[in-house]
Amino acid sequence: MKRRGFNLLVSSLSLVLIFAPAVRAVTTEKVDHDTFAEFEPGEFDNVSLSSDGHLTLAPAITNLANATDPIIWSAVQDEHGNLFFGTGNQGKVYKLTPKGELTVFFAPNEVMVHALALDAKGRLYAATSPNGRVYRLDADGRAEVYCNPGETYIWAMTFDRDGALYLATGNHGKILRVPPSNSTPAVAQTYVETEETHINALAWDKNGNLLAGTSPHGYLYRIDKDKHAFVVFNSGDAEIKQISVAPDGRIYVSTFAGGTRSESSSTAGLSGMIISVTSSGMSSENAPKAGTSSNVPSSSRAATLPTDDGTPQPSSSGSATSGSPGQSGMSAGGPSQGGIYRIDANGFHERYWSAPGEAIYAMTLLPDGDLLVGTGDKGRIYSVTSPNHWQLLQKTSDGSQVSALLPDAANPKEYYALTSHPGKLYRLDFTLATSGTYRSKAFDAKQKSFWGKLHPAGDVPDNGRLEFSTRSGNTEKPEKTWSDWSTPAPFASEITVASPAARYLQYRVTFKRDAKSANATAQLRRMRFYYQNQNAAPIISRIRVYTDGFGVTKMPTPQPETPVNLEQLLGSSPGGASAANSILAMVLRPPLKMTRSPGLCTVVWAATDPNQDHLVYSVAIRAESEEQWTTLVDKTEDTFFSFDTTGFREELYHVKITASDEPSNTPETARTADEISEAFLIDNTPPALTVKKQDVGKDHARIVVEAVDNTTVISSAGYSLDGKDEVALRPEDLIFDSTNETFVVELTDLSKGAHSLLLHAQNEAKNTSVLKLDFETK
Repeated sequence: MKRRGFNLLVSSLSLVLIFAPAVRAVTTEKVDHDTFAEFEPGEFDNVSLSSDGHLTLAPAITNLANATDPIIWSAVQDEHGNLFFGTGNQGKVYKLTPKGELTVFFAPNEVMVHALALDAKGRLYAATSPNGRVYRLDADGRAEVYCNPGETYIWAMTFDRDGALYLATGNHGKILRVPPSNSTPAVAQTYVETEETHINALAWDKNGNLLAGTSPHGYLYRIDKDKHAFVVFNSGDAEIKQISVAPDGRIYVSTFAGGTRSESSSTAGLSGMIISVTSSGMSSENAPKAGTSSNVPSSSRAATLPTDDGTPQPSSSGSATSGSPGQSGMSAGGPSQGGIYRIDANGFHERYWSAPGEAIYAMTLLPDGDLLVGTGDKGRIYSVTSPNHWQLLQKTSDGSQVSALLPDAANPKEYYALTSHPGKLYRLDFTLATSGTYRSKAFDAKQKSFWGKLHPAGDVPDNGRLEFSTRSGNTEKPEKTWSDWSTPAPFASEITVASPAARYLQYRVTFKRDAKSANATAQLRRMRFYYQNQNAAPIISRIRVYTDGFGVTKMPTPQPETPVNLEQLLGSSPGGASAANSILAMVLRPPLKMTRSPGLCTVVWAATDPNQDHLVYSVAIRAESEEQWTTLVDKTEDTFFSFDTTGFREELYHVKITASDEPSNTPETARTADEISEAFLIDNTPPALTVKKQDVGKDHARIVVEAVDNTTVISSAGYSLDGKDEVALRPEDLIFDSTNETFVVELTDLSKGAHSLLLHAQNEAKNTSVLKLDFETK
């Protein structure tokens, strides 16, 4: 068993040596923020972040109005500039005039108004769910039931050039067509019936064919004028939420990757947000969402969940997996996964873009061909130029879900952004904001640290300004115990940090532009800063002493060439410490070997350093009867030491391990720590064996042997006669409990002639004595 324990010890030591972490030490550390991933966790207030990691002023955003309803499902704008939007959970239609006056335009007794559309005469149509009615409203808000198709859900609506209205419905996956009619109720006819459960989105392609997105299989159908439905794209996700068609015929669709499920009829209310957005009577860019009973699109359950009384409440679904937009396969995480796909005219499709840890709730095309994308639950708006070039353009002030985006027909440089949870209406002006602020995520230095200078890199135009402030504290999130923000300092190559030493540091960058320079913005490409941990003493957590007569030494082995992982290099800053440390950590260290010899003693210890400093150790020993420590080894880098105890007095000893971080610090700042082992016995002397009595007869013999040890209890004994198998002996009193034991050897049935007896006794220190006794029977 001791041998097995030793082998486990050697194996453990080998692992420690092989996988020793790369040393960081108390040296001046450098931090660079110059990528999207490094800036993205911060807080943005009128500041944009490009995919290249550049911070600039953002387009101005203004909160125009607040709805009392928590969810905004759909929005359209008429030719007079009036904006209408449909809500839940009380199914209202609001009207916002160009003068900013907000009124409830229509309030049917419905759960939600999920789709809105305008006909060629400018009349407003509102589709409600879950009763599946379409209302037609005049300019004063007077409503009539235009049609009652008998379907549970109406997710989207769009008009064709002839004035026929098309309805995207569920739960039977039908597209209904309502011929132009001035009389009511109009008759809805089945235009196309699919094998899907829901038709979520409708749009028209370049050639006038109807496009339809579905769930639960996420198909994109093209329906020609002969009513032939053909699946042109299978997204592989649970549903297609929005459809946008570019002038060149390319189709963009956004998807939601969650599954569908059958909900009990007792589940009242909505869940989630798929938005219907229509900027004219001819097109509809929307995405379904919500439901009460039966099967509903998966995205319809992402935003709200019903309480016991049936009132929908915000969902507490898990946060998404973080990553960079544009990467294939990147998604928002939790149930809100999905992305944007592009389908060419020849049918070729590609995963075009996905949000960094966010679900996509709104999407529309800008005049220059870029996509404008709204996400949740951080209230962010992105512009996407290509799969590898995008920009975090703006965010809403309260981090809500951006549920609809549509252009202002009266001003091509302005867009409306509507949000849910809470329900608000914003104007996004592509003229830059006059000022903006970026606050970094609190940087964790792991220990209390001194802060070096800021080294920003960027450009500041004439009459523009960049200002920098910092604050520090010892909690993960900044709060009232943190220091105040330092006095703002203007852009310079080096900026002194005035914040006190602490574990965490946060920096703030303020952008300002001249009012006369509408499109001139400062740009921050990189923020570099330095810090140095305060030095902390090493920590020795364990000491073990083995007096079993074995030693441990390192076996010299050739160092292999350091392997290089290109993915690690691509994921690190050029020349950054993270890449170098990852590579150094893979270099193998020498394995261990065992040496056995009586009197060898091995000490093993475990030590760490809060600063990850390089440590060296000294080992000292002292007998309990002494006051002075004797150093056995000094400044060793190993965490084990073996030494020969031959000649040591037999008594109890202690070992003291002293750890020092001097290799990583100056003599003035170096720290030490020591720890003393429990007492252990050094005993290299075996028991003394004496024959007390010997009686030899004709065919038998009786031999009495006394074993005496000055220090240690006798632990075992045995004998072998004439080279035969060993026979175990018990003390005369039958228990090993003393430093003085008597053993009686009774030998019978002996043959005539000479005999040889070998008797051994061992003490608890594993020291063994052997007595050889020759006798002869007559």
